[in-house]
Amino acid sequence: MGQIKSEQRIRNFKMAWIGTFMAGMAFSEAMPFLALYIMQISHFNQAQVSFYAGISYAASYLVVILVSPIWGKIADQHGRKPMLLRTAAGMGIVIILLSCVTNIWQIIILRLCQGLFDGYTPSVIALIAAETPLEERSVVISKLSTGYIIGGLMGPLIGGVLATIFSIRMTFFITGIILLCVAFISFYGIQENFQKINTSPTEKLASSKKESVWTVPILILLSATMLIQFV
Repeated sequence: MGQIKSEQRIRNFKMAWIGTFMAGMAFSEAMPFLALYIMQISHFNQAQVSFYAGISYAASYLVVILVSPIWGKIADQHGRKPMLLRTAAGMGIVIILLSCVTNIWQIIILRLCQGLFDGYTPSVIALIAAETPLEERSVVISKLSTGYIIGGLMGPLIGGVLATIFSIRMTFFITGIILLCVAFISFYGIQENFQKINTSPTEKLASSKKESVWTVPILILLSATMLIQFV
């Protein structure tokens, strides 16, 4: 990552905070209604609705597990900003399409597609962390995380109001529009001075051996995170 002026870092942080706030709000205002949405477009009984809702929720995360390492490698080669645009615009389009579905299989397929574009918040955190001095990084990332948390808290309330005034279908459509706005903000509001770091095969091998020391702690951390998400 190239050097970036402090004024631009401040602007990037503000735009990133707004983006994570809007993304957090968007995700939490529509997804809680997924089971009710399935019930509206189908003639399933309660047990079937629960079953298909579980599959629909899990579908996205299944794809995320498979593609996250790939997107991470691409981000290291081409920068984090393209990943922001991919996630926000991609999910915006997918969720708009979710507002047009007529059966459960369309929902499951679109949720699988959504997994290809998931990860706005991790991408924006990686971008901001890379341009922030090491001594300030913990504070900046903590502040940035509040955007997603506040948005996540407000989302269900706003989603409930939208579903009451309009419909659950329209709530998904509005959510998709919000995410497209996040893509717009990311494109015009966030600047990245990305410089790819070229390393020799010997340096890569030495780096891999050095990082392998952290394998056990990382596995413990991932296991704990998995249990929390499972609960």
